[in-house]
Amino acid sequence: AGLDLGYAIPVSDTIAIAVGISYIPLDADIIGTSDSSGGEGSASGDTATDPTKVTVALGDHYTIYIQPTYAISDTAAVFLKVGYSEAEVDVTGQSLAGKPSEIKGTTFSAGTKVNLANGMYIQSEAGMTEYDTITATGSGVTTAAGGAGLNGSVTADPTVAFGMVTIG
Repeated sequence: AGLDLGYAIPVSDTIAIAVGISYIPLDADIIGTSDSSGGEGSASGDTATDPTKVTVALGDHYTIYIQPTYAISDTAAVFLKVGYSEAEVDVTGQSLAGKPSEIKGTTFSAGTKVNLANGMYIQSEAGMTEYDTITATGSGVTTAAGGAGLNGSVTADPTVAFGMVTIG
């Protein structure tokens, strides 16, 4: 569930340009490890004392967009959407020295909009957001258990694909 606020500006009888903002309080995690004792998802590599385990949590996505719309009938339209997106990011790991707090990207989508007789509408949309690369730098510090910390950096290149139905 999310929130979408927008305003459509008519350009002609069949074309309108909408501008708006959407907010999705979705959280997603990316987990990885560079520990040679176990790969990603491995029980031996992903333990609470593993200093090379890194978790990237994305949340609170919002997009500011422009949406050109073309009416194909009195009640139906198709659209394309392009927007600037940001999300909060929380990178956790036992030996991280540097980490980002937000990421930025670009959203592209396409969809349809059907206007109902009572003034409401149903909009369906499919798209993707390509976020910037996330980099976290390790401090190389050893843990109390004696494990060697991440020395170097880890990167993630998140892309969020989505499908959305909006009722307004």
